[in-house]
Amino acid sequence: MRGESRVLFIVGCSKKKLSNCAPVKDFYQGQLFKMVKKLVTQNNFDYRALSGKLGLLSPDEMVTPYDQKIENSEESINAIRDLALSRLSKILPEYDSIILIMGKTYRKVIEPLINHKFIVIVDKKGIFGYLSIISKYLKLPKAQVLKELEKFRIQEGNINIEIHNELNKITLEKWI
Repeated sequence: MRGESRVLFIVGCSKKKLSNCAPVKDFYQGQLFKMVKKLVTQNNFDYRALSGKLGLLSPDEMVTPYDQKIENSEESINAIRDLALSRLSKILPEYDSIILIMGKTYRKVIEPLINHKFIVIVDKKGIFGYLSIISKYLKLPKAQVLKELEKFRIQEGNINIEIHNELNKITLEKWI
């Protein structure tokens, strides 16, 4: 018998970081990262961080201080894409839902793997919109969080056009 749905959150790293070597779960100090970490801990979800320098990182991986982000250029996105996608593609089969919560440029790194398993949280208000969404989810029981997240799910053949536009020129063929 199949157990509970497996959920993975992928959150973009934050500009605010510790000045010393630390595990990912402690290293990133941004407000959104901390709120997502609280949400995943509260609901027993898994999470990874997408680093602008190191790719996809698990919570216990050690990180040395750095100051690098993914720029909105094909060169910058491609430089980190292979590293991130090779790790993500290995763990993708383990999850029923993958929730992305990150800026548009960071989402572009993950685009080639996006399918019906993905829930892409998009808010036109940027970081403040994301903080508002996660803050709301922190007050809900797990079942309700999962239900609320469904409105952001990528649907095969029925993609939300606002998300499509926000994902910046991804063609519908990737989901059909």
